[in-house]
Amino acid sequence: VAWVAGAGGVVRRTTDGGATWLAAGTLGADVYTITALDGNTAIVGSYNATATRLHRTTNGGATWTTVDSIAGGFYDYVHMFDANNGYAMGDPIGTPLNWILKRTTNGGVTWTSVTPALPGPVPEAGWNNSMMWLDANNGWFGTNASKVYRTTNGGTNWLSAATNLGNANIFAVQFDALATGLVASQTGSMNRSTDGGATWATGPAAIAGAVFGMTGNPTSQEFW
Repeated sequence: VAWVAGAGGVVRRTTDGGATWLAAGTLGADVYTITALDGNTAIVGSYNATATRLHRTTNGGATWTTVDSIAGGFYDYVHMFDANNGYAMGDPIGTPLNWILKRTTNGGVTWTSVTPALPGPVPEAGWNNSMMWLDANNGWFGTNASKVYRTTNGGTNWLSAATNLGNANIFAVQFDALATGLVASQTGSMNRSTDGGATWATGPAAIAGAVFGMTGNPTSQEFW
């Protein structure tokens, strides 16, 4: 089972390993992030000039319910850990600026802001899907200011660490264990951490072209 979504809010799903793709709704606003639990249940983050929203379906996309809406915001990432618990992150909004950080404990029916609030320095913002969770406690996300934020308590508290990539966009973040992780940027340059993201150093060698995504194998320290 897999789901995809994109421009115009078009959503598709497959239940046969990608041999065929089924229509799963059109939300009317571009979708930048999606998470799914099975062939029926999924949550997406959409954006237009009016608001950023989270939408939820439990019937394979036949109908969608708006479960969260923020005027002027932008959701970069949404992820469900299990059938009940999930987390969403978005660009800083408000006065003063704070990151959009919300969690659900009822399967995405309702979303509550995480406290304490995490200040978002001007003009810092996140990137689509530049966030990853190793488990329900340990997560990371990159910004357009060469920084990586990390949590060890399920997103209640976050600490940031600078990379040495210059004024780079951290498009991709991947950890294959609590200690070892990589981040990559629009220049193809990468940094490596061996302490869970507390500090970052140069390496491995840069790749020709922007790196927009990474994944890894938790048991073999392999990255793609």
